Amino acid sequence: MTFQEAVAHFNNSRRKMAYALNLSIQAVQNWAKNPEKPIPNKRAEQIKEVLIKRRIEEMLIERKQLEAKPQETD
Repeated sequence: MTFQEAVAHFNNSRRKMAYALNLSIQAVQNWAKNPEKPIPNKRAEQIKEVLIKRRIEEMLIERKQLEAKPQETD
């Protein structure tokens, strides 16, 4: 995963990416110097985990919203 691909998952925000990965903004800015270069594998895996957690949270919210809607009867 390149820096450009990675930061796109965080609305192109280096700050949000750094926060999600528990890194300094400077560390993320260092990767931005070569945006086509792959980021470290450990961080790419960490981003995948963040994305999975984010999707699970979205699914849980959707489920709660569906359960909260009154059910139609025939």
